[in-house]
Amino acid sequence: MLKLILKNFKYRLLSEMSFKTDFLGELFVTLSINIFTICLFKVIFSYSGNFGIWSFDDFFLASLFYMSFRLFVECLDDNMFEFFETVFEGKIDSYLCKPINLLFFVLFYFFRVTKLIIAVAIYFLLIFYIFYSNIVTNFSDILLFFVSSVISITIGILFTFIMVYLNLFSQKNLYMGFYMHHFSQLCYLPPTIFSQGLFKILFITVPYMFISSLPVLILKYKHYNLIALSIIPLLILFFIAYLFWKKYKTLLKSFGG
Repeated sequence: MLKLILKNFKYRLLSEMSFKTDFLGELFVTLSINIFTICLFKVIFSYSGNFGIWSFDDFFLASLFYMSFRLFVECLDDNMFEFFETVFEGKIDSYLCKPINLLFFVLFYFFRVTKLIIAVAIYFLLIFYIFYSNIVTNFSDILLFFVSSVISITIGILFTFIMVYLNLFSQKNLYMGFYMHHFSQLCYLPPTIFSQGLFKILFITVPYMFISSLPVLILKYKHYNLIALSIIPLLILFFIAYLFWKKYKTLLKSFGG
């Protein structure tokens, strides 16, 4: 399976790089939007000061992580949307006939490798900024930061799969990228504007809101308890996604797979 994924990545990368203009254009637009957003919030923070304890430096860290996170999840988003589009168009037969695990098609067949490369580059930029700013005080901090990053990305992937699945069973081919974009805007909300009790409730029920701020809260403010708390929504989303996946496989069998 791993060998197949790596070969597919190589093929996709060569295919995407053959359209260099599209790649460079998408990169330029992505960077322009994110730089504009950071500059806009720089102006807002210059007038408003901090939101609770949330400073512009915190927002900048969260934004770098959000950019990396969003690009990484978009790799899978695009793949899921493309695959489920084939289901709506009734072109699923050719995939069901191949002796390959169906998860490969759902998660990796249409994978955007160039987005993954950009996501990794931004994440390394984030790590460089963390060390350059002397935010890290010991090795355990950076280790917990990596753990929180993995948890945040996993929550994003599970949430995306659930949303795409619900679109499939709504019997309407909605453009889920539009809704996912608006959901992702919630990540810009400073977590410190909520009371402690409300924050915990939202963190468990709507964890997607705090995906970008979770690593910052753990790294800078030492809220290590959030890692244990994040396991609750992670397990809930995993359980829901697992049930949906089982039902989805049953649906595919009705197509003759």
